[in-house]
Amino acid sequence: MEGKSMAQKDIRCFKRFLSILLALAVFFGCSAYMSTGVSAAGQDRAGFSKNSDIQMKDYSISIPDYFESDIYNSEEYRAYCKDDTFTMLIIDVFGGAGSFSFKDNDQRELFIQSMLAAMGDDGKLAESSYKTFGSVEGAYAVFDITIEGQPFKGTMFATIDGDTCYCFMLAESPDNKYDYQPDFFKILSSAQKAEAAADDKDDADTSDTDETDAFDADTKEAIEDAKKYLALYGFSKQGLIVQLSSEFGSGHSVENSTKAVEYLEETMPIDWNEQAVKSAETYQSVMDFSRDSMIEMLTSEYGGQYTKEQAEYAVDKLGLK
Repeated sequence: MEGKSMAQKDIRCFKRFLSILLALAVFFGCSAYMSTGVSAAGQDRAGFSKNSDIQMKDYSISIPDYFESDIYNSEEYRAYCKDDTFTMLIIDVFGGAGSFSFKDNDQRELFIQSMLAAMGDDGKLAESSYKTFGSVEGAYAVFDITIEGQPFKGTMFATIDGDTCYCFMLAESPDNKYDYQPDFFKILSSAQKAEAAADDKDDADTSDTDETDAFDADTKEAIEDAKKYLALYGFSKQGLIVQLSSEFGSGHSVENSTKAVEYLEETMPIDWNEQAVKSAETYQSVMDFSRDSMIEMLTSEYGGQYTKEQAEYAVDKLGLK
């Protein structure tokens, strides 16, 4: 009977988190395209040594194999929670985003408030901001909520691609021995457009793997992650190392991240001047910069972390005065 009551309680908790995501879908005036719910199975387990790729509309996302997977819709769903871990991951994809932008502080705040409203008195917002994970960027929030007497620490991230919103939610018991949030960040960083993922696979299949045999597994993974970042955005050498080693990026060690970048410098090679141009174009697409303010942005430790020479090359190419 105890096992049955635990399962029933877990389903009720899952329903509540689904109602929160449903409220976010309603916020855009649209029902969900699809939802995938997974829950940590068995025991507390760390690591990304084994993972499986799932397809969510236009995106491929890597999920650690220690999560038990369950695909469900509004008519049918299943929930897992063994050994009292109470750890859930839900990915919701819904349309209707239109011209909505999480870069706009007011619009992002409206979205977060919609989530809080769905929580009612049971939820409390701890943090909200605009963050980037790998190739995706969007609204980020951390919250606390109690459901059926069970406290949860929640983390939500939502990104918009065209008319579609991809919403990720992690909910875990604060009593868990293992903190799943770093792996949640890796899940977010793994998300990429399906065609980009296919191209990466084709490149990996046709490449000469002997060149990287001297590296350990983490460094090899850092090399592949670095290639993906460079294909999408402009990075300085230091900025790329930070992205690879950050807990909000790929989470590799600084040593292995440095090895990966230096390896690519020798084998690609990488034109850091042109990378600075890419970064400057991205900054310029968000807001207008003068020549001096762009150079400051590109060279800042909180910005591009390019050298002054690289920044000057970029502003000259963009013709900033």
